[in-house]
Amino acid sequence: MTLVDFQFKGREPTREYACPVCRVRFKAPNSVGRQGKTCPNGHWTSLYYLNYFDKHGRLAEPRQKKPIAAAPEKPVKPAQRSLVELGFARRVEQSELILQCWQIAYERLLGQLPEGALRGLVTGAFDRTSQITREVIRAP
Repeated sequence: MTLVDFQFKGREPTREYACPVCRVRFKAPNSVGRQGKTCPNGHWTSLYYLNYFDKHGRLAEPRQKKPIAAAPEKPVKPAQRSLVELGFARRVEQSELILQCWQIAYERLLGQLPEGALRGLVTGAFDRTSQITREVIRAP
């Protein structure tokens, strides 16, 4: 029967690192649950800082956050007024106003379109609706 060590998993560490704090050279597996190494003196260092220290001989300087300029103030929108505030209290009056606005916009559009296929297309799509709108506005 062979004995198996269940504590150790994987290969033995082969790379040698230098601890940036105490300058001790060591080989160690990754610390449990974290991407870094712990030197024999107990200093834990991330792999990024270990590799940086090996390459440059000093620790990387922490990045300085750039100050963010304050956003310019936005102009305040004027408060929107409801149809009731404009004097159209009843639902019938509000609906009539909306139909009149639609009718005016349709007539302006027809006045701007040149004679041709485009005008025929708009007339074909909205002429009947325009007639119904006129009848509803004129009805007592």
